[in-house]
Amino acid sequence: MTLGARPALYLGSRGLAFAWHGPLGPMVARYDTWSREQPSLVRGLGHPGADLPVTPEPYVTSAGLVVVWCEEDGAWASCLDLEGGAEDGPRLVLPGAARIAVAPRAEGATLFGADELGIQSVELDARGAPLREPARRVTETRAPATLSAASLRDEGLCVAVHTGDPEWTALSVRDGAGATVRHRHRRPVDDARVRSVGGRAAVLLTSDAEIELALVGPGGKVIERPHTVFPVGTGRLAWPDAVWVDDHWVVLARDVEAGVLRAHPLSPKGTAFTFPRCDGAFAAAYRSQAYYALEIEPKGDDAELRLFRCGKTGEQQQQRVDTVPNPDARALHQRRAIRRSLAALADQLRRARGYRDSALRPALGREGSTLELVDDRGRLTVSARPDPEEGVSLRVASALGEEAELEAAPSSLVRLAAWVRRRFSAAAREALEARRAWAEALAVDLGARLEGVERAGTTVVLDLHLDALPHAEALQSWLRRLRDAQTDGP
Repeated sequence: MTLGARPALYLGSRGLAFAWHGPLGPMVARYDTWSREQPSLVRGLGHPGADLPVTPEPYVTSAGLVVVWCEEDGAWASCLDLEGGAEDGPRLVLPGAARIAVAPRAEGATLFGADELGIQSVELDARGAPLREPARRVTETRAPATLSAASLRDEGLCVAVHTGDPEWTALSVRDGAGATVRHRHRRPVDDARVRSVGGRAAVLLTSDAEIELALVGPGGKVIERPHTVFPVGTGRLAWPDAVWVDDHWVVLARDVEAGVLRAHPLSPKGTAFTFPRCDGAFAAAYRSQAYYALEIEPKGDDAELRLFRCGKTGEQQQQRVDTVPNPDARALHQRRAIRRSLAALADQLRRARGYRDSALRPALGREGSTLELVDDRGRLTVSARPDPEEGVSLRVASALGEEAELEAAPSSLVRLAAWVRRRFSAAAREALEARRAWAEALAVDLGARLEGVERAGTTVVLDLHLDALPHAEALQSWLRRLRDAQTDGP
């Protein structure tokens, strides 16, 4: 099985961090060192089920590990404790972005995002929070561009391509000001990758399996025009990456037919060599006189890490193949299932044309676990969360009245007053028992176990436990029966 998307890699004094998009969404992991057996952090990101199939972008600051990823409403960011503890976020940092690239700096980054209207950028601080409002850098109505970014000292540089177009675009941002330069190319460009050192960047352009490199300086201006990197006859190459080795660039690419990773220096000082295995997309780095190449492939809920290392002339090659366990797998499956169920219910309600259904206005919460409905009888919310043991906890709050607001479940003082009334009032106890029996019948009708029923003003709150959420049609029908029963009075 070959990998379908390039992972993202950070390698520095704070360890080795990498991110990928798997079957359960965006993921990030970190190892303290190359030789550490177990990761110090493995984390699923964001709101499960709302993610787009885009590789997250990690970078490290003094505040921790910042990761940016894409969801349906744009780019989100979190700052994670390096040991996998506290999380600052997630926060929506670039609305609408469907593709992203990050140009990291010591204490922040420039985030570029592509959407169907062009390309935006926003400056992020050390915790991944926006420093100012996003700015539109390119305006064009078409499918989102593929992006790659790097920093030229204090300038963020982004390279954007539309697969099959004979041009590539360089965008630079510094102190809020931006410049855009479009470069024509002699053949259609399929992909681009940019890496930087100091005030210069290497731009790798892939066209018909041929790899070319251009050097770019501040403002996105070309210093050295694109030229072919690998010798003629090398074979079909893919997924190129570039690293700076002491005083020259070295380009690495997968040899598709041979299944190996080839490294080719752009200086007579360097040494060409081959890693004996490369199964697909990879990310490369060079640090402390050693090359690193990382691949990661989903294996069920977990992932297989393949990490290669060797010296600067290709000597002392080492390979480690490890399983990266996903400790969040169960919760991610449950939360994704809840989002799917509530989203299906919202779609079912929008299409409904039956009794009292035409006025329903469903809104799914951003986190995917709450659905709010407004109809001609009032408001209703459906909230679901995974039970720590098994199954799903479901809370349904229904408020009647044209101007109804969903009141919170009764406070401790209200509950105390209700307890006093029940303790000394036979009528109150009878009313409570009737309400409980009414709610029990509704729970049985849904195939659920009643955990609690509360009433505050015009609001009734039912807490239920189910093995799993029912199909959208069944839940829609049950909600209608609940509103009908509530109108008659619990």
